[in-house]
Amino acid sequence: MAVLAKPSCTLLFILTLSVIFIYTTIRSHLNYPIAAAATKNLYYRNAFLSSASKYTVAAYLHHLTLHPHLAGTPAAIHTALYVKAQFEAHGLETRFANYSTLLSYPKHSSLSAQFSNGTTIYLPLSEPNVPQNGVVMPYHAYSPSGTAYGKAVFLNYGREQDYRALSANGVEFKGYVGIVRRGCGLSRYEVVENAAAHGVAAVLMYTEGGTPSNNNNNDINNSFRWGVERGTVMKGFGDPLSPGWAGIDTSEKLDPSDPQVSRRFPTIPSLPVAEAVADSILSSLEGPVVPYEWRESLNGRLRRVGPGPTMLNFEYEGEQKMATIHNVFAVVRGSEEPDRIVLLGNHRDAWTYGAVDPNSGTAALLDIARRYARLLRLGWNPRRTIVLCSWDAEEFGMIGSTEWVEQNLVNLGSKSVAYLNVDCAVQGPGFFASTTPQLDNLLVEVTKKVKDPDLDNVILYEQWRSANKGINKIQRLSGVDSDFAPFLQHAGIPSIDLYYGSDFPVYHTAFDSYNWMTNFGDPSFQRHIAVTSVWGLLSLHLADDPVLPFNYLSYATELLEYKNVLNNLLEGRISLHPIDAAIQEFTAAANRTEEEAKKLRENENLDESSVLRKRMLNDRLMLAERGFLDSDGLQGSQWCKHLIYGPHSDTGSKLEFFPGIIDAFSRTMTLDKEERQAAIRHEIWRVARAIQRAACALKGAPNGTVNLLSTIDKSGAPTRGFATLPQYIDGYGSIFNKEEVVIRSEPETAQMTIIYAGQVFAFNDFPVDKANEIMMLATAQNHPTTVVSPPYMVPSPAKSTTNISVATPISNIVHGFDCLHYPQPSLGSATAQNHPTTAVPPPYMVPSLAESTTNISVATPISNIAHIFDCHHYPQPSLGSDLRSRKLEYSKHFVPTNKKQKYNWD
Repeated sequence: MAVLAKPSCTLLFILTLSVIFIYTTIRSHLNYPIAAAATKNLYYRNAFLSSASKYTVAAYLHHLTLHPHLAGTPAAIHTALYVKAQFEAHGLETRFANYSTLLSYPKHSSLSAQFSNGTTIYLPLSEPNVPQNGVVMPYHAYSPSGTAYGKAVFLNYGREQDYRALSANGVEFKGYVGIVRRGCGLSRYEVVENAAAHGVAAVLMYTEGGTPSNNNNNDINNSFRWGVERGTVMKGFGDPLSPGWAGIDTSEKLDPSDPQVSRRFPTIPSLPVAEAVADSILSSLEGPVVPYEWRESLNGRLRRVGPGPTMLNFEYEGEQKMATIHNVFAVVRGSEEPDRIVLLGNHRDAWTYGAVDPNSGTAALLDIARRYARLLRLGWNPRRTIVLCSWDAEEFGMIGSTEWVEQNLVNLGSKSVAYLNVDCAVQGPGFFASTTPQLDNLLVEVTKKVKDPDLDNVILYEQWRSANKGINKIQRLSGVDSDFAPFLQHAGIPSIDLYYGSDFPVYHTAFDSYNWMTNFGDPSFQRHIAVTSVWGLLSLHLADDPVLPFNYLSYATELLEYKNVLNNLLEGRISLHPIDAAIQEFTAAANRTEEEAKKLRENENLDESSVLRKRMLNDRLMLAERGFLDSDGLQGSQWCKHLIYGPHSDTGSKLEFFPGIIDAFSRTMTLDKEERQAAIRHEIWRVARAIQRAACALKGAPNGTVNLLSTIDKSGAPTRGFATLPQYIDGYGSIFNKEEVVIRSEPETAQMTIIYAGQVFAFNDFPVDKANEIMMLATAQNHPTTVVSPPYMVPSPAKSTTNISVATPISNIVHGFDCLHYPQPSLGSATAQNHPTTAVPPPYMVPSLAESTTNISVATPISNIAHIFDCHHYPQPSLGSDLRSRKLEYSKHFVPTNKKQKYNWD
């Protein structure tokens, strides 16, 4: 026996260890699914980084730059097909979106100078010794045709203060040909229209900064100073014939002579010229000396401003014609939240070869597609949908992206998580990024995972901080110079813009070629790899993190800083109390939201309640940016609706926030004190309301509403059946402990109106549980596993003065909610609140009901309806829903809790 005891004990010990191991493993899988998911996500992110290939990126760029591909030309179609073919080669779902738009092309141009010694020289308008295999001659898109003959006069940047300085020195410019250097934040349109307003006959525009290659200043054929910067002079964005709506073939088109169209184009002609050509004219000018305030920036290169004695003979003929542009998309479908979309975008069209602008970004986009395809083969499926967007006709005024945003505004407003833009991915050394502030922390964390392309054994984050004296210098998106503009400033979608290098001397010239990139921009293509890695990792986080990596505390800090700067600008003459109070409300909401996000990120449960709470929080994080939009837009630029970040017309101001206030401050200089303060005060209140809207979206509950869940029973005792619930989550995302919530014992009732089969049924005291039955039957569909989405905001109607009863004709009912019609009946939008500019999101699906054996009709007694689903209700009318293609409306909003649970209300 003693001999047998030892192996028996050993066997028992082994069995015990096995049981403990199995139990621990099972318990780990049961209790830590989120940790397992996080590990898997980390694996895929590391795989994404390790699959980088500079040779692949270089090959993409080389092919994209073989030929010029100006939007609307046959070469542009070939480039679109190449991008589509690459997406398809990686097995990605690919789509086209085509638009018919008004584009502008040159037909003829010439420029000659007659100098004081009597000689006349025809000045070159194109780059010398550049292969002209499809390179468009330098021109300004949408410039009117015209001729001018007059003295040359230097107008500096073409600002109002420049004309004042010239007038103070006795310089005449009316009827002459003005020469303007690009800069100081003025658009080409603003430069030309300012000149027209001062009587200038035509404008020549040049860009400074061209540096000769090979250090050979005398070799003009290799000098980038002979590059000519093409560009658009159209005001605004999108197709000029379809302002505010998409330019599809079947849509309304304005006539080109319509004032809405013609006022977007300058009234005098203009042409771009090379810096070297401009210098040859400017060096011949006489007249008054250069104003003192211009001299430092001119570096002594110019002594006198004219006019004359040099005479310029200017001629330009162009044409506007309809052309089809092509946006190309690749879609990676989300596995758990396919209706939430992360967008990565880059435009594809170029003025010439476009090695930097934009195809360094297009090559990066194609490489992301390749890397994502590899992750899919490894088993990755993103939680949310990722869409790779290749835009067309950006150079003409962000036309491709704008038309798509305008066409899909409702869906984008309700479904888009963020838009990540890369235009000129690589212009030179140095990493630059612009974001909306809630994405700051995510950007910083991602840069800690990417190697710096220019230094060995250094991460991008460290070099970025070092280059900016120990801080992460994140810029903001107030400009309108790339495709992020329609997403952020028109649709209110959180956005990021990334690039390497602050500027480059071959911008929009025929020198922007593959050879320039391999010799100067990024010979090793390591900067391309860095941008691609940051871009792709940002997308992976936004697509896969269960709780979106947004932090609105950064936004609150920025808003407070903006308020303080604005207070100094106004010198205390106008109270900023409305903005201050709104920021306090926003900060409180941001703090609560961040605490909630932290808890949910630590929550390792995957039960239905936890999933729903994360979904509800994510929607608040996603939609808060929309609150900063104002339906009236910015004065003079109503299409731009964002009141925190957007363009302003004060070129003398360096402020990049509160554009409406900045414009009001500069625009009202000529008004009397009271009128000026009233105009500024109105803009202050608009900003305050925008911040309050964003705070309200973060909190998730409309201001001024009453929570009807916590109605108190007369006895003060909890109702039977509710005491077993540990927590209750209301529709606004608030969590109530069972000790805090007591439901009254008598049946819940609410006002309810049903419009069905052409009849109106109105009730003042309708039982809630019976309303639940009708609501659930109306919203049933055939996907029993679909998660119930949280409610969303719709505009609140004004209170009706019409008393509605069963006998009231439908035509007498004043206020109603229009329901969106979808192929299947589904739950409509959610609770009403007091912000009429809030976008109405699409309906969301609810769990399927088992098919009822009861035939339900208008005459069916409510007690005969077999299915009972419990829910809680909201205080304001709002719900719209479909019932077998017929409209059904409720004056109260009911939301199902769980189709498998039934709470006792009695």
